[in-house]
Amino acid sequence: MVSFKLLNLYDELNMGTMMNFDIIFCANVLIYFDTSSKIKVISNLYNSLNRGGYLFIGYSETLQNISKSFKLVSYPKTIGYKKE
Repeated sequence: MVSFKLLNLYDELNMGTMMNFDIIFCANVLIYFDTSSKIKVISNLYNSLNRGGYLFIGYSETLQNISKSFKLVSYPKTIGYKKE
């Protein structure tokens, strides 16, 4: 099942309704946030994922210095982050 919704990634209350995801694609979004906002957004996304879930962000984006909660996972032609 796939769900598409419009929501504010920075709003903890709004993000609190988005739970139990196995995978989140959030490409080319973090580039528009400052560092403190990135930390908050990634924390919200982390909380939305199931244990063992995956987060995929844009090719030019990274979680370095943003979050240590994810494990970096390499795939051919892309990388992802796994919630442990």
